[in-house]
Amino acid sequence: MIFARMIYFVLGLLEILILIEVVLSWIMIGNENKYTMMIHRMTEPFLEPGRRIQESLFPNLMIDFSPFVAIVIITFLKRLLIW
Repeated sequence: MIFARMIYFVLGLLEILILIEVVLSWIMIGNENKYTMMIHRMTEPFLEPGRRIQESLFPNLMIDFSPFVAIVIITFLKRLLIW
């Protein structure tokens, strides 16, 4: 039970970090900011597979849907833990 709660917490934290990454990409703080780079390094492994799939299905699409896909998958995993 404790292990499931810990995983649930980490997945929730990952969701928040992905949302912060999205907002930071909109306001363009820059890659030289150490906090921006830290968040990018933490979320990139979860966003990159979605970007590769999106690029293969819809090349040259101007909107990155990988954060949406990642959050949907994380939400699914969180609900699976509760169930």
